[in-house]
Amino acid sequence: MTSTKTGSEPADQQRFPAHSSPRVWFLTALNSAIAIALARELLDHGDRVAAGVSPLELEKDEAKDLELLGLLDDVKENESWSSRFRVLALDTRCASCTRSRWTHRRDE
Repeated sequence: MTSTKTGSEPADQQRFPAHSSPRVWFLTALNSAIAIALARELLDHGDRVAAGVSPLELEKDEAKDLELLGLLDDVKENESWSSRFRVLALDTRCASCTRSRWTHRRDE
C-alpha cells in the first residue's frame, strides 16, 4: 500500500489525513477502551468530540470506569481539549432517545 506525504511527518507515521479545519466526531459509546483511545487521538489531532455515555454501562465494569475517569481528568487539565469535548448522557438502546438528545445538544 502506497501513501503520500502531506505534512511534515513521514508518510508511514501519519495517523490522520490532513484537513483545513477541525472535524466533529460523534462517539456513541465512550465507555469502551477503544472509544476512549480514539477520543484521545482525535483530541490530540485537534478535532472535536461529542461522546455518549450510558450510566448503566458505567456501573457494570469498574476498569472501564477508571479509564473513562482518567480521560475526563485529562480533559479537565487540558484547556484545548476541554473546549472541544462534550459528554452526553446517551442510551443507544433507544434510537429515538439518541436522535432527540443529539438534536437538542446540536441546537444549543
